[in-house]
Amino acid sequence: VVVVFINKTDVVEKVDLGQPFRFRCPQHTAGFSVTYSWVKKGDNQFSRDKRRGISPNGTLFIANVTEKDIDDINESQGTKCRMTAGNSFEDSGALKLEKNNPRQSGKVRPKKSPNSLG
Repeated sequence: VVVVFINKTDVVEKVDLGQPFRFRCPQHTAGFSVTYSWVKKGDNQFSRDKRRGISPNGTLFIANVTEKDIDDINESQGTKCRMTAGNSFEDSGALKLEKNNPRQSGKVRPKKSPNSLG
């Protein structure tokens, strides 16, 4: 079963350090037994850890964005969603991240919700 991306355009998403980020695997045709991953140039997998993950539908999650996340995603011309079905795969356009405020740097504490204590 061959699955293809409907649009392979590269995307730049604006982010704020310390805030959560979510990005869906771009729109694609339907397929059976498709698995998703996010890859960089040279087939290097985007690393997952306690703050970074990929849902079963290919959505990329980052609990709180850091400079390292931005650098990891942007290196090698961006990170792509990869759909694998059987012995074939298809890559999306590249995702890159850009800070909303270019002067923002260092560790940024997540914003507190209005209902939080402290």
